[in-house]
Amino acid sequence: MKKSFVAILLILCCAFAGCTAGGKTNGKTEREKIPTTTDVLTIDQNKYMFGLSELSSEMNGGVDVEVDNDFIIGNVKALGVKSMRVWMHLHNIIRRAPDSDEISILQGTANIYHEYFARLKEAGVERILVMNHAFIYPVGCHNSDVQCVPHPTDDREMYVRFLKLYGDCYELLATEFPEITYWEPGNEFDMVDGTFLHPIGWVKGSSNVFTESEAARITADLCWYANRGLQKVDKKNVTVFPGMTMSPSTALYLEETYRWIESKKIPTGEEYSDTNSWNYFQICAWHPYPDYRGVAAAADTCEDLHDVMVEHGDGDKKVWITETGFSEDRFSYDQERIDRLYKDLLDITKSRLKFVETLFLFRMTDCYTTPISDYEDHFGLFYAPGDSVNKGKPKPYTETIYKWFYGENADTSGLYWYSAAQEE
Repeated sequence: MKKSFVAILLILCCAFAGCTAGGKTNGKTEREKIPTTTDVLTIDQNKYMFGLSELSSEMNGGVDVEVDNDFIIGNVKALGVKSMRVWMHLHNIIRRAPDSDEISILQGTANIYHEYFARLKEAGVERILVMNHAFIYPVGCHNSDVQCVPHPTDDREMYVRFLKLYGDCYELLATEFPEITYWEPGNEFDMVDGTFLHPIGWVKGSSNVFTESEAARITADLCWYANRGLQKVDKKNVTVFPGMTMSPSTALYLEETYRWIESKKIPTGEEYSDTNSWNYFQICAWHPYPDYRGVAAAADTCEDLHDVMVEHGDGDKKVWITETGFSEDRFSYDQERIDRLYKDLLDITKSRLKFVETLFLFRMTDCYTTPISDYEDHFGLFYAPGDSVNKGKPKPYTETIYKWFYGENADTSGLYWYSAAQEE
């Protein structure tokens, strides 16, 4: 009788465990559902809210030559940021063999990145987020640029080869860069004009674009394969969802991404489906660039996107705003207004957006000797080092940001480390 009673208890326990597996326990995501040993559940705004984005001329094209590693490192030290977003495009760091899908690292370029990462960490940066929005293509894939994708249904065989190669690229990167934990395998894939994710043969302004559903499916597939490649190398690695633009259709795109994950139809090319969103990404990301409506309106949209995450069981996932900032061109070069907007952004993130851990401010410096457009050229927290008048000086609102983080009486003289030397 006693043995029968114990047997019944065991059956009931197993049944209960089966009902709760894969779900929530006391509001917490089960540890085994998260494919990383890195703590991705704790949100620490006090330590990690201040992040920064910038491209260095030593690794990236289309950047002022004076905006080199030395200039960036100096400003990182002066600002005291703990998080840094770094651009590392696959086609700049990886080469594919001419007659096979075998890939290898361009060691000279990799060595520059290794040195840069080491210097960032010496300067106090604890979290380096590496972002890529370019692709490597299989042999026989006649890509029209480095941001096009074989069609997932019309060219399924090549699409599957493309995905598997993408996963191999991230496995190779994780092997080469063990000092990096956080990886963002894409950027603004939700753009309706297809700028960063489009069919082969696309040209700017073309109607040949992926639908929200197609773009969402591709994004989910890319995240899954990148995450698998990263996890093969080290369980500490973390996949960050490619930052979204927060356009009127972004919520639909995010909803469609979850629908694909839950559809039991992906990852494409595998013999099984994976409905665990943690195997696709562990941190979500988007890019709120507040416009004339102000910061509160942008925060409303952030909350709407987070609601989509909650509805699909991802309320435990933190959000990183991997780009945000204010172009002076958008706000009539009114620095006093941008000063107020930055303060609003910081205040509202702290008071309302509790699910946001880090703001990666875009960008460190204006573009001056290598201009892009009036809008893109004037996001800088600092004037460009080549600026003939201001020579790398901090903008007035940069002092406001610094004092928000370190106190109203904080000494801002360190922000002038570069410009003061130019005046001597």
